[in-house]
Amino acid sequence: MKPNAVLPLVAFMVLVFGNPLWAADSRYTPPASPRVTYNFNSDWKFIRQDVPGAQAVAFDDSQWETVSTPHSFNDVDSFRVIIDHSGGDRGKYQGLSWYRKHFKLPAGAAGSKVFVEFEGMRQAGDIYFNGKPFGLYENGITGYGVDLTSAALFGDQDNVLAVQVDNRTSYRERATDTTFRWNANDFNPDFGGINRRVWLHLAGKIYQTLPLYYGLGTTGTYVYCSNYNIAGHTCDVTVESQVHNATADRKAPQANVTLSGVVVDKDGVARATLKGDGVDVLSGAKTVLKAAGPLANARFWSTGDPYLYDVYTILTVDGKVVDVNKVTTGFRKTEFRGGAGAGGVYINDKFVYLKGFAQRTSNEWAGVGAGYPEWMHDFTAQMLRDSNGNYMRWMHVAPQKEDVEAFDRFGIVEVAPAGDKEEDAQGRQWEQRVEVMRDTIVYLRNNPSVLFWEAGNTGVTASQMKQMVDLRKELDPHGGRVMGCRSLTDPGAAAVTEWFGTMLGGPYSAQMRDKAPLIETEDFRDEGARRFWDDYSPPYFGFKKGPNDTWNYNSETFALAQVKR
Repeated sequence: MKPNAVLPLVAFMVLVFGNPLWAADSRYTPPASPRVTYNFNSDWKFIRQDVPGAQAVAFDDSQWETVSTPHSFNDVDSFRVIIDHSGGDRGKYQGLSWYRKHFKLPAGAAGSKVFVEFEGMRQAGDIYFNGKPFGLYENGITGYGVDLTSAALFGDQDNVLAVQVDNRTSYRERATDTTFRWNANDFNPDFGGINRRVWLHLAGKIYQTLPLYYGLGTTGTYVYCSNYNIAGHTCDVTVESQVHNATADRKAPQANVTLSGVVVDKDGVARATLKGDGVDVLSGAKTVLKAAGPLANARFWSTGDPYLYDVYTILTVDGKVVDVNKVTTGFRKTEFRGGAGAGGVYINDKFVYLKGFAQRTSNEWAGVGAGYPEWMHDFTAQMLRDSNGNYMRWMHVAPQKEDVEAFDRFGIVEVAPAGDKEEDAQGRQWEQRVEVMRDTIVYLRNNPSVLFWEAGNTGVTASQMKQMVDLRKELDPHGGRVMGCRSLTDPGAAAVTEWFGTMLGGPYSAQMRDKAPLIETEDFRDEGARRFWDDYSPPYFGFKKGPNDTWNYNSETFALAQVKR
């Protein structure tokens, strides 16, 4: 667990090569702070069965398999039989499994806040730290944060993080005994495990929170631009950062905290300074601080030039730096217009014709569920761009953070749903969807590739659509994004939505066209089963459609049919 080693490498290159242009480039070095983020993906111990007492610190896991996250425990039994259209992959293990991780924390970090961030797991997980229950993850979709501070051990003492994962589609929310509609193998394949990345965060007692509303109830840092002058390459950058004063000093019941920021380009050069005023933050309180400043000579993010900046946000108390956070983001002006001939999506004052795909968020084309390495997420993005695509509508559940970051880099516009299956939900199941939408917006609102939030897959009521639009306005009022739905039939919902989805050409009306952009969300829905590559390759030598088969093609004829469509 070593902090980023970029700065020593840069110093070495300047010394050896002596490049005066490089030396004069004034690469920005952020000030030191207690905040450190560790990649927590390696050296997990794993067993694919339920083992009583596995949460105990002294439990012997030496004979368990060693794995890295993202990990799916269905990587060894997926696609053993031909999938069923209405039931998805068949024959995979469904049940309980265990993960355990041993680690030590630096002695010098004693007294720090300690958080673990799970980008997601499938479906639910009981989380234990040093033998004690510390969290319950249930929604199977969004990032989740756990505050480990109260039981953290520093120096030579061993810490043990244990997670019991349940991937059964019968799982019910414990507090309400309600199932999650999207916990369904057909629309959201149940490849179980800690199938997304894991991070460990250390911070001082006065710090900027993490964007992990699920688990921690915190909103993190929000970065956005205003007053765009596209031709003049300028905009005003604003950061809003939630700050927590976690000190408990009776002699100093409040601290005067100032937020500032620096915008740094891809070459490491500071391009803008953001300034804010000092604010008194009471001990134990959370508050949102702001800083802002102009950015000149800006490169705006677009599908053709997906340029990204690093924005460092800095907290000081009485002039002393107590926290530094980094957000990688891009700045782009968006407009969403209705109307014949003039409607559509505009990025940086230019009409952008979106063309691409709709993909299940599990993105299990690799055959290992969501638990695959980062380079394959980039490979997916590269294939999309190589096919002249610039757009992805993720289906049913929120996209993986790794995919969103890859699409930021590759310039691929995204639709991000919350959690859904088909049709509308009511009661507690609707509340679950709203909560997941909230968590998703907070988690992804700094990613420039996300332009659309999706309130539902197939229809929502007018009051539900308004609730989702209001949620977008509350949590993402300045991000240049809009809220909509794949298919709307309720006229009241159509009156408040911010974009319209159509499927296979419908529903469609001139009134919809004139109000907001139309997105063809699913245009080609035929299927080709895995294993049937073409008519000549073993072992299947083509596909002979049976009376109960729902797919129509082998892989070759499916690709040709897509091209024709």
